[in-house]
Amino acid sequence: RAVADAFEKGGCPRGAIGFLERSPHRADIARRQGFLSVSGDATDVARLRIAGVGNAAKIIICVGDDESEAVTTAIRQASANVSVTAVLDRPSVQAAVISSGAHSVLVLSEIAGQLLAESAFLPRRDTRRD
Repeated sequence: RAVADAFEKGGCPRGAIGFLERSPHRADIARRQGFLSVSGDATDVARLRIAGVGNAAKIIICVGDDESEAVTTAIRQASANVSVTAVLDRPSVQAAVISSGAHSVLVLSEIAGQLLAESAFLPRRDTRRD
């Protein structure tokens, strides 16, 4: 949901953002909020096709490290050309996810570390108002 909100703030309309959500309840909530949403298993190639993977320009996988490789493989079976980015918690699965077809991988612990270092060492801006 946070990813969809960020895309929307960047100018991408809700109707252009799709979800394949395991929970039918959460898929229904997303649909009522104006997003394209299908419930089902992201490792099911037939379900991915129903969700429109073949028409997607980009896919972001946010399923957890244990499933990311299988989901990436299923996406590749459904669409050879779509750009895939996987969001991971641990860098230890990065190579496997890339070899299964992801174009890029974002490792949350690395991103958090980079942001923390930047916030600790970059000069602060004075935000106080007189």
